[in-house]
Amino acid sequence: MKKIQTTKIILYITAIISIIAVFSHVFFPTTNSEVAQARSIHAKVKKERDSKFKELRLNNEQYSSGEIAKNDFDEENSVLLTDYLRLYDESILKYKELGLVKQKSKVFYFKNMNVFLYQISVFIVLLILSILFYITLQLIEYESLRKAYQFCSFVFMSIAFYYLVWIFYPKSDLPYLAYIFTMFAIAVILSIATRYFLKWMIQKRSIIFIHKENFKRLWYFIINITPNFISDTKTKEQYVDGYTKEIEEFKIPYNEES
Repeated sequence: MKKIQTTKIILYITAIISIIAVFSHVFFPTTNSEVAQARSIHAKVKKERDSKFKELRLNNEQYSSGEIAKNDFDEENSVLLTDYLRLYDESILKYKELGLVKQKSKVFYFKNMNVFLYQISVFIVLLILSILFYITLQLIEYESLRKAYQFCSFVFMSIAFYYLVWIFYPKSDLPYLAYIFTMFAIAVILSIATRYFLKWMIQKRSIIFIHKENFKRLWYFIINITPNFISDTKTKEQYVDGYTKEIEEFKIPYNEES
C-alpha cells in the first residue's frame, strides 16, 4: 500500500514538472528587443541605400534620354554616388552589428531563450516519462511483460538523450556520420548509466523499507511478546510460537534482487 502511495506521488510530481517544462517558454519573449532594434536600424539604412541606388539609375536614364545636360548629370551623379557609397558601407556595418547581436542572444545555437525552452521541453518530458516508465514497471508482476516495458523505457530514454546531446553537444569538425555516431554513443551510455542509477535507487529504497518493517516487528516482539513470557502469563511454548512467527515474517532485502 505504501509503495502504491509513493508511486501516486511520483506520478503527480512528474505531471507538474512536465507542465512546467512544456509551458516554460511562454514566460520569455519570442523576439529579443536588442535584435529587433538592430534589425530595424539595418533595415532603415538598407532602405535608404536602395533608394539612393534607384536615384542613381533614374539620373543615368534621364541623361541617356537627353532630359538633363551633362553638367547637371555629373553634379547630381557625384552627390548621389557619394551618398550611395556611404550608405552601402553603413549597411554592411549595421548588418555585421545585427549578426553580433543575434549571436549574443543565442542560447545553445537557438535564436533565443523562448525557442530553446520550446525545443528542449519536448525531450525533457520524453526523458521524464521514460524514467517514470522504468520506475512504475516495478509494480508489474509478470517478468516477460516487465522486460518489454524495460526495453521501451530504454528506447525512449535513448531517444530523449540523443536529442538532448544534440542540443548541448558543441558543433565539431567531425564527418557527419561520425558526428551522428558520437551523439548516439553518448546517448546510449547516458541511458545505461541512468538505468543502473534508477535500479540502485529503487533497490536502496526497497532495502530501507524492509529494514523498517523488520524493526517494527522486532519492536512488537520486544514490547508485546517478551513481557508475556516474563510475567509468566503465558507458557514457554506459547512464547516460542510467538517469537517464531514474528521472526518468520522478517524479510531479507537481498532476495528482492534475485
